[in-house]
Amino acid sequence: AFVKKMNSRAHELGLQNTTYVNATGLDEGYRNGGVGTAQDMSTLMTYIWEHEPQAILHTDMYSHEYVSSDGFLHSALNTNEYVNTIPGLQGSKTGYTDLAGGNLAIVYDAGLNHPIVIVVLGSSREGRFSDVDTLVDATYEYIASGWYEYDLLTAGSTSKI
Repeated sequence: AFVKKMNSRAHELGLQNTTYVNATGLDEGYRNGGVGTAQDMSTLMTYIWEHEPQAILHTDMYSHEYVSSDGFLHSALNTNEYVNTIPGLQGSKTGYTDLAGGNLAIVYDAGLNHPIVIVVLGSSREGRFSDVDTLVDATYEYIASGWYEYDLLTAGSTSKI
């Protein structure tokens, strides 16, 4: 019943190429826990950032300590190895399974008055971090080149990277 609700909600959010198979997203033998596209995951990350930011609260830090309702102190470590190297990082979500490979979605502020979301799917366990780092660097180079302003003028003010 829960997975059916997840798929229904995905459809409501416009995630046309995403299907959840189980609630965890983990592989079940030779079966993926779900499938989706980078575009759909970008849409989902944007929705979370705009409507449920508490879901990725503190994922811009390497570690965070918190006290649970039973009074115990817990320390959570981020598995995003590049968390401290991405300028303007606002949040991140990592994932890895044998079948899906290494996945990473980030949202960051590049100083453009709107967040930028980068999603890498199907990379290696370690490669997902350097892949995102390469895309972040390329985005900053693109912005610095001045082409960003030109593209906005020719495409209209609603364009986003």
